[in-house]
Amino acid sequence: MWQDQELKPPRIVRWEPVRGGKPVRYVYVDEAGISANEPFTVVAGIIVHADSQYAYLEQSLSSLIATVPAHLRDGFVSHAKSIWGNPKLRDRWPLEQRKLFLRRMVGIPAELGVPIAIGICARGVMADPDERLSLTEWHHVQAFGRCIALADYFIRTFGAKNEIATVVSEDIPTGKRSLKAVVKVLQEKPLPVPHERTIASHGPPAGDFQVQRITRVRDTVHFAAKEESPLLQLADACAYSIRRFLEKREFGNELAVSMAGNDPRLLEALAELRDRTSLGSVLFYSSDSFDASELRWIET
Repeated sequence: MWQDQELKPPRIVRWEPVRGGKPVRYVYVDEAGISANEPFTVVAGIIVHADSQYAYLEQSLSSLIATVPAHLRDGFVSHAKSIWGNPKLRDRWPLEQRKLFLRRMVGIPAELGVPIAIGICARGVMADPDERLSLTEWHHVQAFGRCIALADYFIRTFGAKNEIATVVSEDIPTGKRSLKAVVKVLQEKPLPVPHERTIASHGPPAGDFQVQRITRVRDTVHFAAKEESPLLQLADACAYSIRRFLEKREFGNELAVSMAGNDPRLLEALAELRDRTSLGSVLFYSSDSFDASELRWIET
């Protein structure tokens, strides 16, 4: 029974570079909070090692989807916002079961040791007067750029020497050109952030936190439909979870705890972002040898 199931504790699966091969990661990206009335835009990037983690993630997601009620399972595509709040599901899928489904989904990366890069932009951040994008589009670009820059930072700092990455994002109807452009800009012209605007109390050298740059993400951003990619559905659930946490909405804390693998350091870093930031990023990754709370970049 769903009610009898409990969340599993985090299980870290470590990877080693394939001998003679070129390590590759995929960063699966989705967003939440891109409507004008939502106070935060959040972009989540699942940083997946192609050889050692992809199959495990795919298998875990497949097993989870198999627990969806049988009358909903055929053609099921996970959209976290709909799973939580779609009134059509109230009589077809009990709320407590849906809550457990979402918590189990966002807890999968912590179980498998898969990093999640989060980029955040608060709605109150003002764009330049001559900006041609709408404010919500500009906020999406800002959060997206910070997510990808943090993913790149993780790979070049903790990945193999020759490791590269490809970004796969949801195939959104508008704004694709802008998302491709921000990656290209950060590849060609790193973005400095004045030291007085950053908070990085410990961890990697502060200088690294003052520059948004991309060196390991190659090629352009690739787009795929959410129904074609279970990992985009996972990114969707993670972005939605962080947005609910930032907005102090019901069930947001529980989702964040599951994402963090019950690691209080990650929750502390996220709460600091919520309470003190306009723009920022934080990495969800927990292991015995790496303190993910060190990788947070807050722009006040």
